Amino acid sequence: MNTETLSHWLIALLRQRDLNPDGRLLFAYDLSQDEYDELTKQLQGAVAEAGGLEELAALSLGRSRLAAPPAAFVLYASEWWKHEYAGGPWSWAPVLEKLGADPARFSPQLRSEFVARGLSLWQLSPLDKGKAFIGAIVVNGGIPMRLLAHGDGPVALVMSQVLKLASRYHWGNTQVLDAVTERLVLLPHAYRQPQIAELLARFVDAALHLKEEYQLEGVTDPVARLDGAQPDWRRRFPISLESEAAQSLLTGLVRQAAAEGMGSAHGLFMAERRLVLGSADPVAVLNVPSKSASPTATSSSSGSTRALATGAARDRARGRPRPPPPGSASTNCRPGRGMKSPKAATP
Repeated sequence: MNTETLSHWLIALLRQRDLNPDGRLLFAYDLSQDEYDELTKQLQGAVAEAGGLEELAALSLGRSRLAAPPAAFVLYASEWWKHEYAGGPWSWAPVLEKLGADPARFSPQLRSEFVARGLSLWQLSPLDKGKAFIGAIVVNGGIPMRLLAHGDGPVALVMSQVLKLASRYHWGNTQVLDAVTERLVLLPHAYRQPQIAELLARFVDAALHLKEEYQLEGVTDPVARLDGAQPDWRRRFPISLESEAAQSLLTGLVRQAAAEGMGSAHGLFMAERRLVLGSADPVAVLNVPSKSASPTATSSSSGSTRALATGAARDRARGRPRPPPPGSASTNCRPGRGMKSPKAATP
């Protein structure tokens, strides 16, 4: 029976890693391409034997309470995202079709119950009950390998910029996510999706947490320190460890995190110049810390600075000066040292 074979395959996978389902996100089990291919093959066999994915799900959720099919399905779906997602809006259709299933026959309610059951077997909880569990699959899959295939330059640029700001201003998860979202314009167009922003934000958060936990600030070789103190530290990052580009990306971010000093949360600001889609003018943005020491990348002052900078650029092109807004000091914003206008990546 293919479900028994599927169960044996999952047990062997865990034994090879000397692991049990313990609540870690699924990307941390770090399946290789060969293992993903074999998992797909095993699940295809189980689906065919049951007469369809919806039949397999109903059987697993019924009196039989089979564990292997739902556990394998969520692992497979997460790995599909990691290995095969090529950008654009998420859809369950290609995930199901690869298994030989008809998406139209697999009702959303049954699919959600099947996914929730699978996640629970890995000691995980759904993240988005109102969104067909898409977020849970994406987060468990990690950064898509095809995004890195475009070159890690745009990805590294986004995370490097956000890491610098987060270190200086003591940002939390929300501010990191907001800053990453603002910079999605630097990625290839197909990957400018909220799910990608969340994964890149998790990557930055992981680097910051390692820096604090292992006191990496100022350490000459933070990678060597982590290798000695916690050999599995790389598994904290939502990325496949098979890729050389991925290895380079995460070690580079850890080294930058160690090199970035923590700035004072008061009395500092950072000026940035960015390119914005739909505008020919570079935009100047001030990142101003709030009194609560939890500044965001786009406070109200940042918004007014953005409007002033773009408007002033247009007026200069027309040959007339632009007065400062009421109640503000007259300020000329020019790019200084370290203030660069990053180029958007070519889709």
